Amino acid sequence: MTEGNVEILRPAHQRHGHALRSPKPVKARPVRLNADMTAEDGFRVAVLECLAQISANIPAVRAREVEGVHQLRVGLRRLHTALFAFGDPFRIATVKRLRRRTKGLAGIFGPARDLDVFLESVFTPVARSADGNEALAFLKGRIEDARAKAWDEGLEKLDEGGLQEFLDKVAAIAEARSWAKGSAEPILLTSARTLEESFLRARKRARRIDRGEDRDFHRLRIALKKLRYTAEFFEGLYKKKRLNEYLDHLRKLQDVLGAMHDVAAARQTLLRLTAEEPASARSAAQLAHASGLITGWHESRATGLADKARKKWKELSRTEQFWR
Repeated sequence: MTEGNVEILRPAHQRHGHALRSPKPVKARPVRLNADMTAEDGFRVAVLECLAQISANIPAVRAREVEGVHQLRVGLRRLHTALFAFGDPFRIATVKRLRRRTKGLAGIFGPARDLDVFLESVFTPVARSADGNEALAFLKGRIEDARAKAWDEGLEKLDEGGLQEFLDKVAAIAEARSWAKGSAEPILLTSARTLEESFLRARKRARRIDRGEDRDFHRLRIALKKLRYTAEFFEGLYKKKRLNEYLDHLRKLQDVLGAMHDVAAARQTLLRLTAEEPASARSAAQLAHASGLITGWHESRATGLADKARKKWKELSRTEQFWR
């Protein structure tokens, strides 16, 4: 990375002129903030770390690494949060426009990621429990065809989506020195206020989960994801014991909500996979049978998840907020 510019890394074999191992996915590194920093310092460090993760995963995506796409999307979601997490001085029109673009860029590989998760987390457990099932084998072929198509389209859109230009613009924003007066606020004040905002937003979403609607649990899941990213940006400013206790409760709740989301998403994916006209009545019967097996297996697994999510939310909301 150079100041004011983030270079999308080329695959290793292109950089060195000979074949090497396939590029590996890159997880987010800790954001190194300290209590002596200002909000502006924190904004710069956090945004540049997000850009580094995004750039570092481009080679893995081009190599069709499943985890590479996941980490690229994580980097974009973290950036979406970082562009908001440091207070009003940074919530200007230019930053808001760039922040909106993170969603569009993450969406490029949304269909491919959905099918990756469906194949690994939804289809495979059922296939293992019903080894040799002809209908499931037929459905797997349809999943793999759809997945290959989604990957091809994602890679094509990646080349057309102006990602490098976007990264350069965000890097230039991160290096700016023309922020409003509040940008010089001590980072501890900024972090406490933003964490409180994020928690209150999640609490507002949690008020609706007693209705039992998938969309309400999904909205809470998204709010908690932003709360977690925000907490991770500021983790270096707080005592580890209190922070880790809070994050432990948060992650456990996210795991439950993630399982619920997988079940809800599986229904929609099955509808898409079976929507195309089968080649024959036999094909239609196979798809219907396979869909029934998968839906039944996961619906029974999901029994009680909503109650568990409500319980985990209560545990989290009662846990001492480490920023207070």
